[in-house]
Amino acid sequence: MTSIKEIEGIGPTYASQLAEAGVRTIEQLREVGATATGRMRLADEARLGEEQILQWTHQADLIRIKGIGEEFAELLVKAGVATVPKLAYRNAQNLYMDLTLLNQRLKLVRRLPTVVELERMISQAKKLPKLIRH
Repeated sequence: MTSIKEIEGIGPTYASQLAEAGVRTIEQLREVGATATGRMRLADEARLGEEQILQWTHQADLIRIKGIGEEFAELLVKAGVATVPKLAYRNAQNLYMDLTLLNQRLKLVRRLPTVVELERMISQAKKLPKLIRH
């Protein structure tokens, strides 16, 4: 089980609020955050915004893919690639260009994956089940 603090943007304060609501791991966040009802309940119990819970859930979803860590997951979400199914339908070359431009502005990751690495991630995404329901 991976600590909830591995999600970019979840520090000790948010982790404590989420823990009070019963969510201590990324796996638990994925499970609870998979449905709108679960996210609404978690937001209420943790005293956090539903949109914030959704963003963290998206990052937790993307982290299932080998090679995607907390910072890169955040960059993907900000690039509009918020879920594994969305990644599955992207073109690696186009995604690389989008991420390069966005990261130049936001400076979220020190090193972007290569086009070949993105192709591997996209291939993995095509094999994983959809978890997040909106």
